[in-house]
Amino acid sequence: MVGSLIFLLGIFYNSFFSLGIIELNVGNYQVHNFLLSLANGIFAVTVLIFSVSFLKAQNKRGK
Repeated sequence: MVGSLIFLLGIFYNSFFSLGIIELNVGNYQVHNFLLSLANGIFAVTVLIFSVSFLKAQNKRGK
């Protein structure tokens, strides 16, 4: 439940940054790029953690 919630939050976060809403507020392209890569990094790590925990749960069920 928490994992899927974080996953959805990550997708929202990514699309929010992709639309460039932050860029309008910041007005600095470099800062926007940094925030975008930071958002992507956080999203990737979250997905990785979610995948690992999901696989562990699947293995426990399998045994």
